[in-house]
Amino acid sequence: MHHSKLFQLLRLLEPNEWHWLHKFLKSPYHNPNPQYLQLFKYIKKYHPNLEHPKLNKEIAFKKLFPKATFTPQKMRKLMHELAILIEEFLVIHHVKNNTFEHRKIYISELGRRNHYKTFEKETHKLLHELEQEEKRSENHFLERYQLRKQLFGHPLTVRGQESGEKLL
Repeated sequence: MHHSKLFQLLRLLEPNEWHWLHKFLKSPYHNPNPQYLQLFKYIKKYHPNLEHPKLNKEIAFKKLFPKATFTPQKMRKLMHELAILIEEFLVIHHVKNNTFEHRKIYISELGRRNHYKTFEKETHKLLHELEQEEKRSENHFLERYQLRKQLFGHPLTVRGQESGEKLL
């Protein structure tokens, strides 16, 4: 259990993220199975000592399913699914704390859903903000390229004189 993907991901969490992961797992929107939350609560009791002897599959299984016989496959599946939820949490947590990334994803969704007017406006706004940056790293040019490519590649973008603009 200690060397599983689940525990590798749990070790990556910062102390305050345990609190937010708990809230995340309580949400039925993100977590369809309350057993994942129960497993997390069991593990959380021993945090930060994730090497605790009671953190083994059989003991955890008995706590989660007191009347059932230990089934390694069921425990593996439970741990695997919780690990997938933690992956999802890490991505959502990153996007939530990264305004630029959040806006890029929002713009992409506007384009995908053919809400062109707002898609175009928000893309130009973000491109303008990129142009205002004094420090221009490799990432700056990559972000600019991707936003322009997304804008010029959209089927509703009118191509004319300006379509000859460089993507960089």
